[in-house]
Amino acid sequence: MLPIHHAFAPHVDRHYLLRSLRLLAMPWRYRFGPSAAELEQAVSARLGGETIAFGSGRQAVLALMQAALQPGDEVIVQGYTCVVVCNAIRAAGAKAVYADIELETLNLDLDSVQELITPKTKAIICQHTFGIPAKTAALRKLCDARKLLLIEDCAHIFPDASGPDDVARLGD
Repeated sequence: MLPIHHAFAPHVDRHYLLRSLRLLAMPWRYRFGPSAAELEQAVSARLGGETIAFGSGRQAVLALMQAALQPGDEVIVQGYTCVVVCNAIRAAGAKAVYADIELETLNLDLDSVQELITPKTKAIICQHTFGIPAKTAALRKLCDARKLLLIEDCAHIFPDASGPDDVARLGD
């Protein structure tokens, strides 16, 4: 059984609808069956590295923030983001610092990010808003120079065999 692919593209057809309805009618199959392990293997093969599946994106973001941050740390996020990200940062005892966004993409504005970095900054979270890739190469250089974590939020887009190749490749 192949995992359902999530993207902000109009890909829903009869095949996807029927698969979704079947899964909804059989929650034990995706909760306790081999699907989670298959998904982990597929993501690991696609992106390289170790993958761990969580029950929800909220759980995953919280676990990452708790593992990566200490109380008092700061994390730069874009002003236009999901409250789940900021709640996870706060739950880890850290502080979300909001950067401006680009008008054209609604993604992080690099100049704003640079102005907000302080000695307490530990990470930058870039989001590929509505499937528009963020400027991860530039953010990667900035994070490397400042020894910061770069976390890519791929909730709006995840690369498949057709791309995009610049998503989920440069983050920590």
